[in-house]
Parts: sequence; structure tokens; C-alpha cells
Amino acid sequence: MTLLSKKKILRSIKKDNLRNLDRIYIVKKTSSTNDDAKISLRKDNLKITAFFAERQTSGRGRNKRNWISPFGKNIYFSFAWKADLNLNQLDGLSLATAVVVAKSLQKTIPAKIGIKWPNDLMISNKKMGGILIETKAIDK
Repeated sequence: MTLLSKKKILRSIKKDNLRNLDRIYIVKKTSSTNDDAKISLRKDNLKITAFFAERQTSGRGRNKRNWISPFGKNIYFSFAWKADLNLNQLDGLSLATAVVVAKSLQKTIPAKIGIKWPNDLMISNKKMGGILIETKAIDK
């Protein structure tokens, strides 16, 4: 059984943002969508790619903590983004991403969505998600 639909995901993305997205991958199972994203950045010549999975077998959070990722219970996704920036220009990206995601979700969820420092999305004092950003400098 597949729960994620590429067609529905594409429909939910604003047209202005779609032109920047090179590819979307959806798999039933992966070790980690972040690992898939990092591999793609190394081998593909794509600028922005999205990776979705129904289940992760080795998902992780901050400090490499295991993240339980059962089939069909959550949304597991990562974006791979090649940016011509210095690492110090990415300071605060995790918090900024959490703010944008919380504001976007707030439009569709009646309960108040909050952010718990440094990277958790909260609803009714329970964690509903987390932001994990991994960066890697690439020699030019």
C-alpha cells in the first residue's frame, strides 16, 4: 500500500516554487531521507530535490539520536539544496525553517502550533515534528 501521492504533493506546491524543484522521489522504505538527499547532492547535477518515504529504518534527529519512523504514521521528507553560500550564511536556518513550516501548517490546523528551541514543532505541548538540517561544504 502506498499512502504518498506524487500528484497530490505537486498540486500542493505553489507554481512559483515548482519551477525551482528539479525532482521528487517517493519510496516505501529508506534508511533515511536525509541520507538519500546527501547522496543525491554528491552524484546528481540537480539544484533542489525532494525525498519522501513511507518509512525510514534509520531515521535520526539532533545529535544522531534515533528517530522512530513507522510506516504510514508520519511524513518523512528531506530537501537536497545546492546553494552557493558560505556555511556561516546558514546560521539560524533551522529556526527560520521551523517558523515557516509552523506558519504554513497553522493555516490548515486549528490548534496552536508552537516551536520548541531549537528545532521541534509542537501542538498541544506534544512534539509533532522536527527540523534536522545537515550541511556540507563542497570544494569548488
